[in-house]
Amino acid sequence: MSIRRGQVWFRTTRVGTLRAGGSGRLLFAYDAKWLDDGFPISISIPLENGDREVDAHDYFEGLLPEGRTRQRLRRQLKLATGDDAGLLFTIGRDCAGALTILPEGEHPDAHRAARHRLTDEEFGSLIESRGATVPSVGGRQRFSLAGAQDKLAVISEDDREDGKLWLPNANTPSSHILKFETLPWVCFSEYMGNRLAERVGLGVCKTEYLRASTEPPIPYLRLTRYDRRGTGSARRRLHQEDIAQALGYPSDAKYEQDGGPSLGEVSELLRGHVENPIEDITRLRDWQLFNYLIGNSDAHAKNLALLYDPETGVPSLAPFYDLVCIEFHNRIGAANFDRTMAFFVGKRSLPEEIRRTDWEALAKAIRVSPRGLLRRLQELAEVLPGYARDIREAFAAEFGDNLVYDRCVETVADRCRWTTNNIFR
Repeated sequence: MSIRRGQVWFRTTRVGTLRAGGSGRLLFAYDAKWLDDGFPISISIPLENGDREVDAHDYFEGLLPEGRTRQRLRRQLKLATGDDAGLLFTIGRDCAGALTILPEGEHPDAHRAARHRLTDEEFGSLIESRGATVPSVGGRQRFSLAGAQDKLAVISEDDREDGKLWLPNANTPSSHILKFETLPWVCFSEYMGNRLAERVGLGVCKTEYLRASTEPPIPYLRLTRYDRRGTGSARRRLHQEDIAQALGYPSDAKYEQDGGPSLGEVSELLRGHVENPIEDITRLRDWQLFNYLIGNSDAHAKNLALLYDPETGVPSLAPFYDLVCIEFHNRIGAANFDRTMAFFVGKRSLPEEIRRTDWEALAKAIRVSPRGLLRRLQELAEVLPGYARDIREAFAAEFGDNLVYDRCVETVADRCRWTTNNIFR
């Protein structure tokens, strides 16, 4: 039977009650005690709501996987289409951020049992299925990560136990995320994007490119979670929310062309809530410029997040993630992704239609200097091709060469060259 009611926890403190209404919408109410000493779990769910029940479906639905991954999990768990409550109460024990979602009557302390260590067979099945065969404890998966791509939250202690992996639970947070080769060369593409971002100072989560000991070796990524602090038994979850959740948008409105937020809305959110608005809005500006130049058309509202300081409770723009060179996959024929930008530049979204005036309009929308934005765009267009070549050579030296790497470098170089020729000449 589908679970319809439960509690939201911050570590071992109850935050509030969550239940499915008659229409299946998730309804939430803060506990009276939490209102005295707690923090708002989302900008879209303020403490000013008091302990009255409000529709919080978009926020909590945003903790779940999306698309085919969500459908697959529902089938495996024998849940009806649209049963977000049943799914969340089943897999909400280790989510993005600091909150744990448990069925009514369960307490996080009940999950102090020994961690489940992944066997070699379970890990091999996970890799070979590209994340579709998810290990479980007691017959059910117990952790949830938002997004459309198959991924797995794990505990990885490289300095202990020979680098083996364990599954998290409500009491023991995960430390890393594994991402899989669900599309040819996607691990290389995301690794390349994240390393390029590092080179230009964007600030991203640590990303490692690894290969399983299969024949042939199957790649996967291990990302260090930015919403965790400490190691071993001292590890703690840090609160975060993605921008769609903070603005009150459902996950199916993460693209601006689908009715999602604009970068102007994101900028105003940052301006009103983060600790250092000038710094974070500059980072937002550079993130959009960077995604445009590497051909990442899938940089949407759920790929931006707020990370809350555990001492002050004040958020800042989180490290960036999911920086994938989407255009590269189109170029090599591995996919046929939509090429329009997830966030508009001015009123345009197709890269080849974006002109200098559109960038100036974006600068005005996010309230930064148009001259400064154009100067940064030109600077990135000049340095990214060289950085891409350097990263490609280092990657080939470590993992073996392949001509497909050149196509990724060419993708970045072509977009940068087009920008230089059409925006600045």
